[in-house]
Amino acid sequence: MNRTTEKRYMFQTRLDPAVRQFRLWDTSDLMHPDVTAELSQKFPWYEYADGRFEIINRVKLWRTLTGDNAYDIDF
Repeated sequence: MNRTTEKRYMFQTRLDPAVRQFRLWDTSDLMHPDVTAELSQKFPWYEYADGRFEIINRVKLWRTLTGDNAYDIDF
C-alpha cells in the first residue's frame, strides 16, 4: 500500500510466458518525455559508475519491453 503522495511503479516479469511479453499495454505514450525522465532519474546514494550502470540496465529493460532496440537516453 502506498501511503505517500509519490507515484510508484511496479514491473512484473513472467519467467515462462506462453506469449512473448512485448508491448502488452497501452503504448500510446511510449515516446512521452516523462518516460525518459523516469528512466534517467538518479538518486543521491549512487556513485557515478553505479548510477550509470543502473541507467544502462533500465534502458536495456525498456528496450526489451518495447522492442525498440534503438532507444537511448542522451548518451
